[in-house]
Amino acid sequence: MLSAGLMTVAAGAALAASDHNKPKNVSCPATHAGLRAALISAVKTHKTQNMWAVAVNRGGVVCAVAYSGGKLSDQWLLSRQIAAAKAFTANGLSNSPAQKFTTAQLYDAVQPGGPLYGLAAGNPVDPDKAYDGPQSRWGTARDPMIGEIVGGTITFGGGTPIQKGGQIVGGVGVSGDSADEDQLVSDMVARTLK
Repeated sequence: MLSAGLMTVAAGAALAASDHNKPKNVSCPATHAGLRAALISAVKTHKTQNMWAVAVNRGGVVCAVAYSGGKLSDQWLLSRQIAAAKAFTANGLSNSPAQKFTTAQLYDAVQPGGPLYGLAAGNPVDPDKAYDGPQSRWGTARDPMIGEIVGGTITFGGGTPIQKGGQIVGGVGVSGDSADEDQLVSDMVARTLK
């Protein structure tokens, strides 16, 4: 099951390398406002630090980015890119409701001696797309990552596939606290977006 998901991730990375034109209208399992509201609610419920959330559509294209704090510097800046990679990973390794994976489920398999050791190194984030500016648009409805395949593989908690109508329609990644807290928040955000 997992090998089919890995092929999906590899195909997404190849597409990211060849696609230089942003789609004009990106389909998305979440709106910016919906993602932000779900994230703020989950952060309050779980009493975590402020976080970033990124949603990708079924093709792995970033389609919504939000943060829970009042301003950009209220959460770790690095967590924006990590959240994008978590969303890409959860979406890319989930083929159906019966075969879906959170990023937390990968952790044991990627440890030294594990069957997927080295997995995260095989699909790096595209830094040009992850760190594009202007920074003043990060986390807004006009975030520069929107419409891009940022890629990346994260193998610790915080990424959850989004399921609607019995199908996987994308993924959400959150980052900004411990991996365990990130996974709790990511799962709650994905359920809210369902």
